[in-house]
Amino acid sequence: MIEGGVSGEFLYNHDKIRISREKVKDSEISFTEREIHNIKETLSNFYSLCYIENGGAIAIIDGYEFKVPENSLVIADKYEVIAFKKYGTCMARRIAVDFKPELFGRCDKKEKDFNETLKHVVGSFENVKVDIPKGYYLKDKSGRLKYLFENSDEEYKERKLNYADIIKGNIYAILTEVARDLDCFVNASIKVDLVQRIVDYTELHYRENLTIEALAYMFNYSGSYITKMFKKELGMTYAEYLRQKRIYAACNLVNKENFKVKEIAKLVGFNDTAHFVKCFEKYVGMSPSAYRLNMREAKQWFIGLKDLKAQKDISQF
Repeated sequence: MIEGGVSGEFLYNHDKIRISREKVKDSEISFTEREIHNIKETLSNFYSLCYIENGGAIAIIDGYEFKVPENSLVIADKYEVIAFKKYGTCMARRIAVDFKPELFGRCDKKEKDFNETLKHVVGSFENVKVDIPKGYYLKDKSGRLKYLFENSDEEYKERKLNYADIIKGNIYAILTEVARDLDCFVNASIKVDLVQRIVDYTELHYRENLTIEALAYMFNYSGSYITKMFKKELGMTYAEYLRQKRIYAACNLVNKENFKVKEIAKLVGFNDTAHFVKCFEKYVGMSPSAYRLNMREAKQWFIGLKDLKAQKDISQF
């Protein structure tokens, strides 16, 4: 369920669908424990289909953050609180379609989550257990999802004859697109996308204690499979990629003289300063102190070159 999605009138049968549309805010929306409890109680039986347009955003589902590119669909299960914050310079917007599984007729009591409801509605994944991984989004490559969401929003606002049936049909079409994508997911034909999602997650969380075991839990894959795919797609292990990411971030901090080497190590995720220095020397070719000195000398050289050019320009008059 999405924060802000409770406004507006109920559709037919009182409370099966709700639709809202708004700009993504610059910062994350924070909730107290009591507010989270109230939101979950209010929308405990709703699923949320959220479409991000006009720019990317960072999605936060029950505290878990991940990047969502422009023109993509994100799903929140029942009892999950979802919010978005701005990512980049573009002012993104989101369209949220919240619906109850009862919208599509009598549902089995065993349908405890979105995966089970998807099986019931679309009739896919016979005898297959499908778990939507954390950080899942569906990229709208054809523009079809954008049309379905915008049309649903328009129908919801205008409330013309049989508008509810049209929205229901749009939701069914959206769920079909999700099922097709997950079918590819089950058949392991989006391996590169898995690596990209882990890379996106690492970009936001490289300072934390990231391990293969933690990633395996988050993305519903084995650690050995993730290691294999990273090696295949990027030519390195995840541990090596993470070290390079941290060292790259450290290079930007080394030039700031108010940070000591020990402080920089901790800021980029290294608990051991000696190990940080060793990795820095491996990837940069020199120690952090030497790198800082070289950058300072290079900066002075560029300043001198600029002054020399200025003097040459003046002498021409």
